[in-house]
Amino acid sequence: LWGDILLEAGRLDEAETALRAAVAADPSAGNWNKLGVMLIRAGRLERAEEALRQALAADPGAAEPHLRLGELYEQRGDNSRAAEHYRRYLEVAPADAPYRGEAQDGLARVSR
Repeated sequence: LWGDILLEAGRLDEAETALRAAVAADPSAGNWNKLGVMLIRAGRLERAEEALRQALAADPGAAEPHLRLGELYEQRGDNSRAAEHYRRYLEVAPADAPYRGEAQDGLARVSR
């Protein structure tokens, strides 16, 4: 929670430190994903990619890291990899998942 508060306050370095401490204490897919999201928001895409890959290593069935990797690759202009991850999110996320619309919109953008 502290990492989220720091992130919202724009204190990115401190937020990253707090989220890395959370990952060290509990290297769950959720904590790795949260770190990856923060790093994307901070424009630290290489570190974000690594964190999101760690999230998938911790839980290969996790959906949200695929969405975030889709966003990351879209930002980089790598539309084929972005589409791959948006599709994977749509495959593994439940029908009522909160980010389905985002994934569908992202897939439409990169598939043009």
